[in-house]
Amino acid sequence: MHGSGDPPLSSDKTFILGLGAQKCGTTWLKRYLSGSPRFARGITKEYHIWDTLHVPQIRPRGDTPRREPEDVTALRQAMLADPTRYFDYFSGLMTKPGKSLCADISPTYGALSAEVLTGISRSFADRGIATRAIFLMRDPVERCWSAARATAKRGPPPVASGPEALIPLLSRSSRVRTAYDVTLAQLDAAFAPDAVYVGLYETMFRPETIARLSHFAGVDFRPEFSETRVNGSPDTPDLDPACRRAVAQAYAGVYEAVARRFPEVEAVWPGFRLL
Repeated sequence: MHGSGDPPLSSDKTFILGLGAQKCGTTWLKRYLSGSPRFARGITKEYHIWDTLHVPQIRPRGDTPRREPEDVTALRQAMLADPTRYFDYFSGLMTKPGKSLCADISPTYGALSAEVLTGISRSFADRGIATRAIFLMRDPVERCWSAARATAKRGPPPVASGPEALIPLLSRSSRVRTAYDVTLAQLDAAFAPDAVYVGLYETMFRPETIARLSHFAGVDFRPEFSETRVNGSPDTPDLDPACRRAVAQAYAGVYEAVARRFPEVEAVWPGFRLL
């Protein structure tokens, strides 16, 4: 369940565009890529430029800490004012000796249109840099519930039963973040198949999966990362079974569309048993 083949440009410079999804292992992904000697570390993991400009239906920085260093804020504001600075910044990172890989992994990029994605890829291509997209998915119920649980770090824990529990899980923000079928269609329209990696959170920590991801990104395989987890959600009461079923049924179209393309999700996404 992944792209394969060599980077689409002859240059060995590669920009990884991480499109999420939120709570699907994107922080783990950034940490894994950062361990490569090829990787040029930027100022942050999530730049949130293209969602801020093109995805008004959700808060573009809902995945990031409320506070950030002033230099990150200043850089983001400069990029938003003049998006060409985005491409100049990342291409500049790869002028350092031995550095030929960098990334922007902003989970809300999954809501970007094919037109925006194509524009990003072309702008990097003009600078001799190949763009490779990585999109990670997770059982829709588990993704939404994990996001709600993560919110508990900043306030009261989510309600475990009753209709109140459904509000954040079925909100417009959650639906946009969980529209995997839409994201996959936009990726198909914007990138060649070998320039896209689609992975499942449920299987991404297996050594064989990490090996495929490593090949795709052009980094050394490190099997010890199969034991690494980051950004776990706090312990909270489990989601009430009735609410869990309601959430699964609300995302039935997503389950069915993804399964038509990737039948293996039926075995690893427990939400299928609730449809």
